[in-house]
Amino acid sequence: MVNDSEVKAQKSPFAMRNNERKVFDGKDGYVSINQVMFNVDMGYITDIHFEILEIINKYEFVTARQIFQLLLLKGIDIKSQSKVDDKLQKLIKTKVITRYYFTSEEGKGIFRVYCLEKMGKYLLASREIKSEWQQTNNAKPVHLIKKRLAGNQIIISYIEKVKAYESCNINAVLYSKKQNVKFKPTGGVVRLNDGNDVQELVFEVVRRNDQWEEKLIEKMQLYADFYNFFLARDCDFERPPQLVIVAEDNAHISEIFKIIKKASIPLKDTEMLFTTELKHLAESLENSLIEFEYSQENNTYKGTAVNNSLLLLKEDRIQMPKIEKKEKVEEVEEIEDVETETEEVPEQIQEKTEAEEEKNVENEEIKEEVVEEIAQEEEVSAEKPKRGRKPKAKVEGENKEKEEKPKKTTRKKATKKEE
Repeated sequence: MVNDSEVKAQKSPFAMRNNERKVFDGKDGYVSINQVMFNVDMGYITDIHFEILEIINKYEFVTARQIFQLLLLKGIDIKSQSKVDDKLQKLIKTKVITRYYFTSEEGKGIFRVYCLEKMGKYLLASREIKSEWQQTNNAKPVHLIKKRLAGNQIIISYIEKVKAYESCNINAVLYSKKQNVKFKPTGGVVRLNDGNDVQELVFEVVRRNDQWEEKLIEKMQLYADFYNFFLARDCDFERPPQLVIVAEDNAHISEIFKIIKKASIPLKDTEMLFTTELKHLAESLENSLIEFEYSQENNTYKGTAVNNSLLLLKEDRIQMPKIEKKEKVEEVEEIEDVETETEEVPEQIQEKTEAEEEKNVENEEIKEEVVEEIAQEEEVSAEKPKRGRKPKAKVEGENKEKEEKPKKTTRKKATKKEE
């Protein structure tokens, strides 16, 4: 897997493309719960598969690379990206999860997006893990999925790189008292705590989808109401959190700032910070946040990096393993899932048991053929008359002939006497 600092992409993979659409790339057909439970009972679906399910359940939409990063951050030694791809492929075949990819005028996307299926929710419930997933979640449009992916990438960067990182909330809910509306930040909330200071960052991801300017103004108005009428303990915040708007690129940051200013939304300049997901690929996040300062001399706004002591680099951070030079490296994500041989015992057992199952299926088919042949022979033998017995019609004919013969002899005797 390519480390964040080695990514040389000029455009975020989670930015919108022209005429972009979502394409289904999962398993088609029906899989029963009995088939899923068979895989669990036989050890084909193991604890590592459940760890992957928990990650997908928590982050809603994730890429294979993000799953690999989160597994390593949880302390799970998964060895390589190809191992994760094998596990994901097994979950897809049993329809526990599904996946999509994006295509546009620029071509097919370079990553796949994984999300839950109904069977996955059932398996999580078996371990008392709450899931808010619904089947309609997978029907979300491209821009909403990409907002979640960008927010996930930012949260992963904070977990991996920021020393003061404490926790995150993917499904945080804020409340606009003036409009009496509850709304969710599209990028989630990150809590930082270095022992002396605590700060919470609310990430709002903006994408260039259709009518994005109008929807941005509506969402910023909700944030303005939240901040202007904020009281301690509102939405479980001790003090107002810091709003961070996540744009697609630097030019998009300027566009967003101009739209907010033209709409006269009552938000202070210090209440809004800006960033992009590409800024979180750097080795350190100390310069990842930008604020606009007003210059009275030039009557303009200038964007400068925010100096935040809570964003200091984590010294004992987990280093992501590098892939070998022989493998083809993409800038951000892997092109497709690679099926490789695994070294784990459950996978070896799986190969043996699958071979045994094939043999059993062949034996059952042979038995069925033999039974059919026997049944056909019995039908044919039933149609043929049994040996040593004549047909009923022939027997009746012979009896009639016997009865007629003695009658003829008696008539001859009678005529002789008359003579």
